[in-house]
Amino acid sequence: MGTSGIEIPDVSGTSFAEAKSILQGKGFTVVKEDDTESGKSRNTVTGQEPAAGTFAPSGSEVKIRVATGNGAGSSSATVPSGSSASASASASVQKVSTECRQYAGRYGGCDLD
Repeated sequence: MGTSGIEIPDVSGTSFAEAKSILQGKGFTVVKEDDTESGKSRNTVTGQEPAAGTFAPSGSEVKIRVATGNGAGSSSATVPSGSSASASASASVQKVSTECRQYAGRYGGCDLD
């Protein structure tokens, strides 16, 4: 067959951390590009280049576009400071941040940015 190199897997729809882990595990170098136009959830891979199913040598660069959560499909709400909802949201964010860092310490790949 006319294929040489390693087949690039499809990482669209996965989290940035998962996509990075998959691609690096195959021997590729990962380059992250922000996708501000997508309505997808923050840190969701919205595309990649080269395309999935193509072949590239080990060490090749794979660019992945990652949703910033600022696209047309995203939404936000303001919660008054000092309210019980604000305190609850703050506690939830702190818990997720702590769990993510613990996961990263064990397995690598926690991107909260």
